[in-house]
Amino acid sequence: ILKPDTSQQTVKVSIAQAYADAGHQRRWFNTRTGLARLNGLRKALREATSEGLDPRRYALDAAATSFTGSDPRQWAELDLRASQEYLRYVQDLQGTHPDSTALRPVGAILPQPVDNTLMLGRAVRATDISAHLEDIAPRTAIYLSMKNALVRYRALRDAGGWPMVPRGKALEPGDVSPRVPLLRQRLFATGDLVDSSLESEIYSEDLRTAVQRFQSRHGLSDDGVIGKRTMRALS
Repeated sequence: ILKPDTSQQTVKVSIAQAYADAGHQRRWFNTRTGLARLNGLRKALREATSEGLDPRRYALDAAATSFTGSDPRQWAELDLRASQEYLRYVQDLQGTHPDSTALRPVGAILPQPVDNTLMLGRAVRATDISAHLEDIAPRTAIYLSMKNALVRYRALRDAGGWPMVPRGKALEPGDVSPRVPLLRQRLFATGDLVDSSLESEIYSEDLRTAVQRFQSRHGLSDDGVIGKRTMRALS
């Protein structure tokens, strides 16, 4: 039996409580700080791709762009929207948003939900909102290495990517095949193969070393044979 999801209801309750605790004053911009805090949040959401997130998930930029300031209700609505999008961003970073948890396998251990009230309080007290938003991103070694890999693979994509190696029988050292040059180009693009002829159709020892390096990086048996699992990883 599926239990109803209450996480977003909790977000609404937390936001309502945060504004009540602040005497229903604006939390993201005021006469002292101006729009610096709000604009810092907008900038982080626009650059969410660096965290592997999709900026289109966040509606704050559109709301701020259409903001005229002529109606006091607009100020309140924009401030409320900033709080909503901030918490969505925090949940996305931590992997606790329902959209994220729904993708996890049945029985997987889920991250602990963030304390929405605590996070909102930290955000509005931060003297440098940009630094605060950087601090709340995960700092584990695997997360940082994935961020670096994301930058590298996007650069490869922008440079034209790599050729697809056609499927066929397994390739082994010593084989001669018209598929081998494409394999060489594929491994050269990701830095597994260096200082080698990219046009040779011979599966040579230097290519075997490159294949084994690729297999090891992808958690495969590094036997140097291009079988089904290695082909799947190459594709």
